[in-house]
Amino acid sequence: ILCSWNGDTEDLKKIQNSKNYNLKIIKIKPYNFAKNMNKLISISLGKYLLFINDDVILDKDSISSGLNLLEENINIGLVGGNLRDKKNNLTHAGVNFNFLNSAYHFLENLIKYDNPFVCNNFIISACTGALMITRKKVFNDLEFNELYKVCGEDIELCLDINQLLGKEIWYCNNFKGIHEAESTRKRVPNQKKNISDKRRLKNRYSFYFKNLNIKELRRLYNFDKKLLNLIFESKVPSFKGRLQTDYWIIIIFNLIKIKILIFLNKLRNNIKTRV
Repeated sequence: ILCSWNGDTEDLKKIQNSKNYNLKIIKIKPYNFAKNMNKLISISLGKYLLFINDDVILDKDSISSGLNLLEENINIGLVGGNLRDKKNNLTHAGVNFNFLNSAYHFLENLIKYDNPFVCNNFIISACTGALMITRKKVFNDLEFNELYKVCGEDIELCLDINQLLGKEIWYCNNFKGIHEAESTRKRVPNQKKNISDKRRLKNRYSFYFKNLNIKELRRLYNFDKKLLNLIFESKVPSFKGRLQTDYWIIIIFNLIKIKILIFLNKLRNNIKTRV
């Protein structure tokens, strides 16, 4: 078990390893998620890599569930999980993007973690670095983008795995636990979301989106359509004053955007066929 440590030396002494796990703590300062993870990856020895935040409490057999799904299909490049708060509200089941290319955690704090919508395994665009499992060999060709100051590198990694390696990102419903999001980061200076990170991720997704094939575009379209149906049928109060949410109007705009790109791709393909 590799742990990056960015805190005080005195606090480091308080870490308890009562079960005598093979735990190695690497001191890295200042804190940066991408640099921390790239350093740990460089010295890791396992065939698989589990990334987990210090504020995640896993349910029993969660790791086995995530690993089993990853091993089932060679086309799966990375698996994300189901995270909830202490009130059993869903905090993360994957990352979606709106029509402005902004990333958001779909259905965050809008449904319970065991809602039927998230009780199956399915393909997602990206997931949070708070809980993910992948193969070590993925990092033979990729790494976390260290240009991000606070957040976004985990999502970009998922886009890279899909677009550059041709591997799928999956959500696993039994790969789960409690996560009080950003409970550690909130206490660290200069760790609030910033404009440069948002802009970098939006640009990365814009490039990713424009290069999707019709099959992938239809997957995005069908997922947003299911999301919209859930919101309407269950009367989920999805608008919380932010555009990068599951607000039904925003989802409709995104559906239109995807539909237009599908039409343009078909038109382009027809022209090439005729030529």
